Amino acid sequence: MAGSGYRTFTAGAVLTAAQVQGYLQDQVVMDFASNAARTAALASPSQGMISYLTDSNSYWQYYEAYNAGTNPGGASVAGWYPQEGTLLFAGKRTNTGLSLTNAAYTNVTFNTFACAGSTSNTDTIQISSATVPATMTIRKAGWYQLTISTRMGSFSSTAGTQRIVAVNRNSTTATTNNLGNLVTTTPGGDATLVASNTVLLAASDVVRFWLYQDSGGAATSNDTNASIVYLRPASV
Repeated sequence: MAGSGYRTFTAGAVLTAAQVQGYLQDQVVMDFASNAARTAALASPSQGMISYLTDSNSYWQYYEAYNAGTNPGGASVAGWYPQEGTLLFAGKRTNTGLSLTNAAYTNVTFNTFACAGSTSNTDTIQISSATVPATMTIRKAGWYQLTISTRMGSFSSTAGTQRIVAVNRNSTTATTNNLGNLVTTTPGGDATLVASNTVLLAASDVVRFWLYQDSGGAATSNDTNASIVYLRPASV
């Protein structure tokens, strides 16, 4: 059941079972080893319950199904969702050179990263590799903030006049289903290119981050960063 709200307990008052349940038990943050352990222990969650999963180090909130009249704060599909604002993936391409194909988009592989998922995750986000992930599969439908940034100096000094950072979904071609990109004709310098967008993603959507320069070469002094932040569940 849902929590009962706030209550000031007075000395000597009788503490009933219903009060323990409504004011205490139903309002604590419950720890579980995994989503499966939570499902086994909590058969009938209600909207607003918060839990913590130790296998992904993430907080979750339960949403009941969206209903314009009775529950406009619900989700399109009832269930447990990452708590709003959860950073699901933060990746960095460090100084190890990333080879860029001549005048073509290159899918960024991240050799330093933190992730609330794994290569087999079915709850938060699934990465394509345990060491150098290049794709991230969304597991919960909802609104997400996707961001990629890199310094201009990260591109090869032999690059032409155009550099691009981009993010897209469900395509191995960056210009298809593009969700955000930034183009510059500045030949060099330490300016930072940033592409960022708030988008509605479906469960099983695949996100990729990209770099482009109009010549062959490598991102030699690479300092490319990308992130996926969960904002809220899809509600309609």
